[in-house]
Amino acid sequence: MNPKSKLEQLAAWQQNAKQGVAKKRLNALFDAGSFVELDAFGGAGVVTGYGMVNQALVYAYAQEPEAEGGALTVANARKIRRLYELAAKTGAPLVAVLDSKGAAIGEGAEMLTAYSDLLLGANNLSGVVPQIAWVAGTCAGAFAMLAAGCDAVVMAKDGEFFLNPPFTTSQKEDKNDAGTADFVSKAGLVNLVAEDDDQGAQQVKQLLGYLPQNNLSTPPMYEGKPAMDAAAAQKVMESCPGGDAKALVNALVDGGSAMELSAAYGENSFTMLALLGGMPVGVAAACGELHTSDCNKLARFMQFCDAYSLPVITLLDTPGFTVTSCPGLMKAASRLANTYAEATTVKMTLLTGQAIGAAYLALASRNAGADLVYAWPTAVISALPVQTAVEFTLHNRLSQVDDPAAVRAQLAEEYTDTVASPMEAAKAGLLDGILAPADTRDALIHGLEALMDKRMNRLSKKHSNTVL
Repeated sequence: MNPKSKLEQLAAWQQNAKQGVAKKRLNALFDAGSFVELDAFGGAGVVTGYGMVNQALVYAYAQEPEAEGGALTVANARKIRRLYELAAKTGAPLVAVLDSKGAAIGEGAEMLTAYSDLLLGANNLSGVVPQIAWVAGTCAGAFAMLAAGCDAVVMAKDGEFFLNPPFTTSQKEDKNDAGTADFVSKAGLVNLVAEDDDQGAQQVKQLLGYLPQNNLSTPPMYEGKPAMDAAAAQKVMESCPGGDAKALVNALVDGGSAMELSAAYGENSFTMLALLGGMPVGVAAACGELHTSDCNKLARFMQFCDAYSLPVITLLDTPGFTVTSCPGLMKAASRLANTYAEATTVKMTLLTGQAIGAAYLALASRNAGADLVYAWPTAVISALPVQTAVEFTLHNRLSQVDDPAAVRAQLAEEYTDTVASPMEAAKAGLLDGILAPADTRDALIHGLEALMDKRMNRLSKKHSNTVL
């Protein structure tokens, strides 16, 4: 045996391994020079290892599309499953970089066990450590199931993401779009879309920057800084309600810290991760009539934040749930209310405009578990939409006038300024304070600081029987 030749062989192999797409993607994800590969000689279709992301330990695996299309083999599955075990032992996040055409069919029935092991491993880690799926190429079949179950999904603009190949669908009109980033984003399966690998890696890194290492550790803390000067922030906030709610959030949170998730899903709601006074928070906003997609989006976001104890600030300006005969909305609304009530993380609410009926009860009320509820003077808090309330309570008066339309408008304004005013809600004990827009950011930061050590115990049970 010639030791020199063996070392030369090792060096040649290491140099060749650096050229793969999977390794390049992992190097883009991890802090420079920190990635350590594991099981390097077993299973060429996947690269596994660990390193530092934002100076914190993270495990990751990346499928290698240049090795038989990244086909999953039993050996590859064994490498990935070991990574899940290490992430569980050390309490560190796990990133899956997915780009595979499917399984190595030649390995037969053993592949069923291999896939089952991976799905079980991912399920066992759910809610324990953050899991992020980065769909960098093709993600199909069982791996699509695995990715959809992760805490967040980043997808390449030109990637493919499907359970069954699009050509098998019976709906011919969907074949050209099914599985595309645009298609699955609008279905709520993808949180962020990346133009290329570099942007995909940066999006994953940014996501991890908001999250704790695991469900028992605290989120990272940063130096807080306001988004804009006080005068500019005041101008933006005074444009609400009815203004740009996203601009409002950007005026409240730390400068440049807001990251919107699932922007293509749910037309009257938005969800963001951000920093407020240097503290990572989730921001959920309802800004219009809520549809099934909005309910699902907000519930999923609350569940995600609650799993890792990220405080959630809910902004409300909604007339309620949209009027429809579709029973799906009832299920979605029930699921939304249940998710908010079940969450034990810090929950703060800001009522900027309409806070009406069942939507207010589900998202914003103390009875839904909100720790602090604030309102702007512009808020309208009512069990019924104002016009409906006027019709119900003042019907006799309206029937006796010559110009009911004019009187109805006058009565609606009176109702808004009296019965539905935030002052009346505060007198009834529904609010913790009425805030001027200029004071809102400081009030929210002080609330977060006061609630930082919040602890809650629930009644003993396996789980709620939530409608699905």
